Amino acid sequence: MNKKMIAVFLAAFFIAGTAAIPLSFANHGHRGGACPMKSGGGMWHQMGLKEKFFMKAHFFLENEKELGLTADQVASIKKLKVDAKKAKIRAYADVATIKVDIMSRLMDDPLDVEGINALIDQKYEAKKALAKSFVAYYGQLKAVLTPEQKEKAKEIWMKK
Repeated sequence: MNKKMIAVFLAAFFIAGTAAIPLSFANHGHRGGACPMKSGGGMWHQMGLKEKFFMKAHFFLENEKELGLTADQVASIKKLKVDAKKAKIRAYADVATIKVDIMSRLMDDPLDVEGINALIDQKYEAKKALAKSFVAYYGQLKAVLTPEQKEKAKEIWMKK
């Protein structure tokens, strides 16, 4: 009886923990409403690393003429976006696959707790690696612009 209760609890925990994944696909790279950087907007502070990266990249490309981006800079930003999207898709696929493995192992009797714990570790390692990769992508994105272009981007951002 205890093993069944533990299995049900773990299944509910994993389902609840991964239910938010599709939400991060929604609206990446698009702005809406009040300026998220201004106090009271709050949207910028509530975003995850992935959303911030895609929004900033979209903003730079959307304002390429005003920022005076060169063709090489535009190409670099577009390549970063593509690379980041691929990394996100791969990581989400890894996490979903591990989740399936966990769910199938929860059906075993007797329950292999150590094996399931190892899969849980794998799942969160994949999520951690994705977060770290987006920090790197974000840093590369910021490095594409010159200091003057960064200043101009701040001005444009605050006006919108």
